[in-house]
Amino acid sequence: MTQQKRVLILLGMPGVGKGTQAQRMAEHYKLFHIDTGQSLRQEIASESDLGKEAKAYVDKGELVPFELVMKVIKAAMVRIPENKAGYLFDGFPRNLSQVDGLDAVLMELRLTLDSVLYLETPYEILMDRLAYRVTCPKCDAKYNLKLKPPKQENTCDACQSELVTRKDDRPEVIENRLKAYQEETSPLVDYYDKKSLLQRINADQAIDVVFEDIRQHVDKFFKTSDTMVV
Repeated sequence: MTQQKRVLILLGMPGVGKGTQAQRMAEHYKLFHIDTGQSLRQEIASESDLGKEAKAYVDKGELVPFELVMKVIKAAMVRIPENKAGYLFDGFPRNLSQVDGLDAVLMELRLTLDSVLYLETPYEILMDRLAYRVTCPKCDAKYNLKLKPPKQENTCDACQSELVTRKDDRPEVIENRLKAYQEETSPLVDYYDKKSLLQRINADQAIDVVFEDIRQHVDKFFKTSDTMVV
């Protein structure tokens, strides 16, 4: 009998710690982590027909049409390794129109969405996490001047390079990013909540505590099926 693959979505505003938790979930539950940007880059690198089509838009500095993005996502899903227990969508879908596209692909592949985990943190906390963030341009190490400063001012602990503030980490840019995400995603959160698929997770806690809260909800999807985590 074909193993039933689980399907989970992880949502959260920029700075909420979504990437960290997505990595932990993928490793712990043996999930196939799907990031739309990464999937596009891999398809382009493979020089497949889809990749060539997407590259034509990228080379012109244009957004890849959503219909093509969904074809890339479906292609990635079909290639899921046999040892993976299911799929984890990281920050996708982002709006209601994308929900329809994902639903259509899941139906084609005879899959069912199991749960949507929404990481929540107060707006002011997110601003602190992002507005004080600095990055090492050499080794990509990240620091927070307020919450996790480097040992030596403006210097990377790992390679001693001078730290920089990225353009998208400037306060005015951050505020616009958070507001745009909130406006775009709020209807999506309400939609999944009404379908009883949404699980709110308090992300204003230590990383390990957040992951334990995630496990309290997600473990049940793996205990009574042949996708059980060991």
